Parts: sequence; structure tokens; C-alpha cells
Amino acid sequence: MTTVLCWNLWFGGREIESGRAKQAELISRVAPDIAIVQECFGDGGEELADRLGWRARQQSWDNAVLTAHRSKLLGTDTRAFGTAAAVDLPGLGLTLVWSVHLWFDDYGPYATAQGADQDAVDALPGEQRRVREIELILAETDRMLGTEVPAETPVIIAGDFNCPSSDDWAARPDRVDVSCRAVDRLHGAGYTDAFRDVHPDAAVVGGETWSAIEADHEPLDRIDFVFVRGVEVKEARVLGAAPANVHGEKFADASWFDNYGGTCAPIPHQRDNSFASDHQALVVKLAPLAR
Repeated sequence: MTTVLCWNLWFGGREIESGRAKQAELISRVAPDIAIVQECFGDGGEELADRLGWRARQQSWDNAVLTAHRSKLLGTDTRAFGTAAAVDLPGLGLTLVWSVHLWFDDYGPYATAQGADQDAVDALPGEQRRVREIELILAETDRMLGTEVPAETPVIIAGDFNCPSSDDWAARPDRVDVSCRAVDRLHGAGYTDAFRDVHPDAAVVGGETWSAIEADHEPLDRIDFVFVRGVEVKEARVLGAAPANVHGEKFADASWFDNYGGTCAPIPHQRDNSFASDHQALVVKLAPLAR
């Protein structure tokens, strides 16, 4: 099987003491075949790759694909929010891999908490920008399949989408039933949400990734995703921090969650935390489709 780690590095690790060393330690402990990272804050991805003895494929300050395996950066028109690479992954072979970080502003849950309906959320400039970004990523993927890589190449699109899943919200009574269009676009293009494929009942398994260490008033949600096409999902878990605040109860005994352990204090007391991000990480195991 191929192991994928997806993780937002939170300003490249600068918000945690010795953050990059701690991030490298986590990646080493997981031992993935590929680490798909966001918020590199410039050279964060390259430094992590150097610490691991890997290579970083990165075309902007934000997103990077890290791996020890043969890989090639694929130039796209998505520099500000997406990096693509062709990676020869063990078990899967040549795979088109994206690290994406969609626009952060106009977070939909903030609007729904104030009573916004579907039309109001869709009209938010930030929401519209996220949709445009994911549509360009899908268009660039279609362009590269058959030109940069063979048409049948498996695809992984992973990262911080800065919006939750429509399926999650529809299944949970504590959420307004509002669709999140950027995630919907991936479902419509035939991609599988790896975590939800393994844990289909969102009312039972939340899978929240942001932000356990934020203030208690933040709308804890699942905004980090691994979407795949042309592969089989075998396992999907969340790895991260269970802090000593109201959010910690969500993770304490969750069967889908692996607690990294060590010190975990909420913001603004997070400097000495062992887990060096405000985002939980996703660890996904993939296999080739059965023929």
C-alpha cells in the first residue's frame, strides 16, 4: 500500500517552538511515501525535505509535494493555490499529485452561524474564489492527463480547502444544511473523499481537522481533504492533537483519531506544543484498483 500524509504546516511551523524540527519528526514517525503539505511559508517544504533526505516539488510559497521517490514538478496556472507533481509511488506507480490551499476568506461556517442561507453563502466573494480555484485545478488536471502524464494516471488532490464538506453538514443535526461548492465540484468530477469513503457516516465520525487548539467559539470542522481517483482507499485516519479545552473531548476516545501525544495547549499558549500545527493531519493508505 501507499501511505499519504496531508498536513497544513501553520505558517511553516513558526507558531511552535522548534516547529520545523517537530514537523520533520512527525513525518519521520508516520513514514509516508509522500507528504502533501500546505502553508509552507516560503521554504518550509524545502527545509522539511532536506531534513528528511527527500525532494520538495513546489512552485509557490504555499504548497509542496515531498517525497523520497522519483518525482517531477508539473508547471500549472495555479501557482498561488496549487502545486502539481508527477510521482512514481510504490504500489501505485506514476501518480498525478496535487497540494492545494484554497482561498481562506469568507469562511462559510461563519456566515451560516449568522443565519446565512445557501444563496448568501454562494454569493460570498471568498466562496466564489474557492470555486474558481478548484475548477482551474480540475481543468489543469484534465490538460495534463494525456499530455504530461498518461491519460489513465491515478490522481490525488489533497490539502486545506478552507471550507467543509456538504455531505458532512447534511448529515449532522448541529449544522445548517448548506452545500460547499468547491468540495461539490470534486465529487461531480468523479473524485472520492478518502476519509469519508472509510468513515461514511458523518453523524457518527466527524473527522474534524481544524482547529482543535483554537478558542472554544470556533466552529470545529473538517476542512482538510484527500480526494482520489483511479485508486482504492484502504485506510484513512486523522493524526493530531487533543488539547485541554472543550474541543479535546471530541478527540479523546475517537476510534478514527490517533493522538500524537505530548504537550498540547490551546492558542495563545501553544508555543511548546508537541504537535506543530493548528490543523490535524490526514493519513491515508491507498492501493491500485482491482483489475
